[in-house]
Amino acid sequence: MLNRKVSLLLLILSLSWATTAVLAQQGQQPLTNADVVKMVKSGLPASVISNAIQANDTDFDVSANGLIALQKAGVPQAVMDAMISASSKKRSGAAAASSAPAAAPAAAATLPNGGQLAVTVAQGGKSVALPLQKTQLAQTKSKASSLGALATDSAVNQAFQVGVNEAAWQAWSHGGGYGTYSGVTAGASVMSGIMGHRKPTVTYVWALPGPSAGNALENSPNFDVTFTGIPGINEEEYEPAIVKLTPTSNNWRLVGASQGKADTMQDSSANWEVYSSYVEEKVPVRASKLGSGHVQISPASPLAAGQYGVVLRPRNKSKRFAGTDVANNQGEGLIFNSVFSFAVK
Repeated sequence: MLNRKVSLLLLILSLSWATTAVLAQQGQQPLTNADVVKMVKSGLPASVISNAIQANDTDFDVSANGLIALQKAGVPQAVMDAMISASSKKRSGAAAASSAPAAAPAAAATLPNGGQLAVTVAQGGKSVALPLQKTQLAQTKSKASSLGALATDSAVNQAFQVGVNEAAWQAWSHGGGYGTYSGVTAGASVMSGIMGHRKPTVTYVWALPGPSAGNALENSPNFDVTFTGIPGINEEEYEPAIVKLTPTSNNWRLVGASQGKADTMQDSSANWEVYSSYVEEKVPVRASKLGSGHVQISPASPLAAGQYGVVLRPRNKSKRFAGTDVANNQGEGLIFNSVFSFAVK
């Protein structure tokens, strides 16, 4: 019994020494993918590595290629989850820090294409601009019955875990085909059992990275929404809305979901009725139109604690979109994919 206790003590001391040695080698430098792989190769438990990630500054590559390399190096999923969580928090903090006070409606940001798309809110006696975020997309064979059900869908969580980012969608939509998309997700494609020529109907899921928005607002905010001069956009066809976001177990916030063909993102013709079958949690609002593409909205009743977003939605649910616009965040797709997220404590 004594020998067993001594052996256990020596094991604990050796693990602690190994952790200290790895971290000491990098001094004050943030943890990187290489550091994590080094700790895994040293035999450290996943719990120890995850704690080290939480306790240190990080600079991880959690792109599709980065995660693929980690998986090939034998990094456990729990450790990759911790890396993604750390990166998401870092990104959310940077987004919150970048938002600065401005006067409405002059706070409207000028987009690269010359249009204006912005949301400001009164906060602490000042008008603060909310950061514009673009959603990321995933596919699943599950039907979009509710965002709560999709939040626990293993296929959806796996797709976002691998990192189906904007660059991957753009590569796929520019002639890569379904095979290229499967390669980008390293065999973790949620549609791996479906051949491209069959063109089945699937569920597309829109989500934002990170467990929470970087900014917290009061429960009855008043938003000033500007969406003007965007090429290909008729302001009268859209209206702002407030939607409740649904968190997932792996630190994403689901915005909505809709059905479409598996090759929809390659279709440049405007024939996808995205919003006709769209599932989202809309909040009743009061709206006041100040001009074309300029609307003020506020919730009809105080918001409960949670995650929310200001979005733009078609007035006509049967409005048609081009899949390539949605894939490339351009024109109608830019409008539909944009979210100005916030939290209510």
